[in-house]
Amino acid sequence: MINREIGIKGYRMIGVESISSQRSEVHVSPKEAPERCPCCGGDRLHSKGRYKRRASHLDLMSSRCDLVVHTRRWQCLDCRRSFVPAPPGIRPWRRSTEKLRHKLYRNHEDGIDLKTLSSRSPVSAATAGRIFRQWTERLANERSDLHCPRFLGIDQHGLPLSLNKISHDPRSLTISTGILVPECARFFTVRVYRKISG
Repeated sequence: MINREIGIKGYRMIGVESISSQRSEVHVSPKEAPERCPCCGGDRLHSKGRYKRRASHLDLMSSRCDLVVHTRRWQCLDCRRSFVPAPPGIRPWRRSTEKLRHKLYRNHEDGIDLKTLSSRSPVSAATAGRIFRQWTERLANERSDLHCPRFLGIDQHGLPLSLNKISHDPRSLTISTGILVPECARFFTVRVYRKISG
C-alpha cells in the first residue's frame, strides 16, 4: 500500500519534523525486515545497530522535504558480511528519491530550463541535468529490448479503395491476414505482396 504522505510503497510513517518554515523532514521506516543475505542467501541475520538514510523528496505542503529512512545494518552469520537493505523508492548511491528524479525529468522534458528547476527543487542545475541524462539513458535501455514485429499491421482505414494502386508500387509492404472483421476480409484476398526483407 502506498503511504499517503510520501507516495512510496513499503514504508511505515514515524512522524514529520518541521526544521524551518521552508523545510521539513519526514521520518519513516521500512515495513519489512530482510529475510535473507543478499550476498550468500543465508537466513541467519543479526542486527548491528540503527542506520539513517537521508534523501531529498517531493515538496510537502509547499515546503522542501527530506525523507529520513530509519533502518538497520544487518550482518549475515554465515558469510560474516554486513549490509543495509535497499530502501524502497531510493536507488543505490542516490541522494534523492525516484519520485523527485522523475518529476525533474518530466519538467525538463516539458521545456523548463535547468536553472529554473534548481530554484524550485533542492538540487543544483548540474545535478538536475545529470538526473535528466540518467533517466533518458534508462528509458532508452528499456526501449532497446522491445521486439520489433516483422510485419506491419494495417487497418481498413489505411487501405485505399483500390488495391491496384498499391500493386504497381515497388515500395508496397506485405499485407498479412490476421483476425479480421468480415467486411474487411475482401481487401486481403486480392493478392499477396512482397515480404519485407528481414
